[in-house]
Amino acid sequence: MRHVLPALAVCLLLASAGCAGLTGQPPAEPHDLEVRNEANATYTVEVAVVAERNETVTRKNATLAPGESTTFADAVPGTGPYMIRATAGNRTETWLWTVERNDAGGLVTVETGGDLTFTYATA
Repeated sequence: MRHVLPALAVCLLLASAGCAGLTGQPPAEPHDLEVRNEANATYTVEVAVVAERNETVTRKNATLAPGESTTFADAVPGTGPYMIRATAGNRTETWLWTVERNDAGGLVTVETGGDLTFTYATA
């Protein structure tokens, strides 16, 4: 099953091993977070992973030129519900992602115009 949650366009990918090189596809490893910039401009992207009780477990940022991506290793500490918050330019989006044991991962993308999207795959 695949879920797509539209928002803003810097590719922020919650990754898993396997398909990180495929544009628009979530990675196989749920604990890594990949951020992609598919926009036509450079963006500084900040990503926060927030666990229950409003505890920020990861906060990272990267400045990405058009077409660049980066991976934040072990951004998600384990299974359970998380809020994924991404900021790029003057836009901020937040998504709920409940990480299950066999999930394939998630993907956030900065797209043309600065919109952000988040996609994740379940086993």
